[in-house]
Amino acid sequence: MFVVAGIGVYELTPFKRACLRRCHPDERVREQASGAGLAANLACGVRQGIVCVGCCWALMALLFVAGVMNVVWIAAIALFVTAQKLLPLRAA
Repeated sequence: MFVVAGIGVYELTPFKRACLRRCHPDERVREQASGAGLAANLACGVRQGIVCVGCCWALMALLFVAGVMNVVWIAAIALFVTAQKLLPLRAA
């Protein structure tokens, strides 16, 4: 119960919104990586991965707590994550 409440609170934090805003790969990220060397591309990928983990770790924890062996919870959380990634963010 406390895990679910904590995850709900994290979903509303400015840190989560900032990570989600930066997790959307866009032309800026692709431009930074194009034409750069292997080390620059690797660094860009690591930064992008850290930001994506920052925005999704709480939902992955919820998936583990609520979704173990429960296909309905797994599907619901997967739909929520997909919506967060694909839908445009509101200005906050």
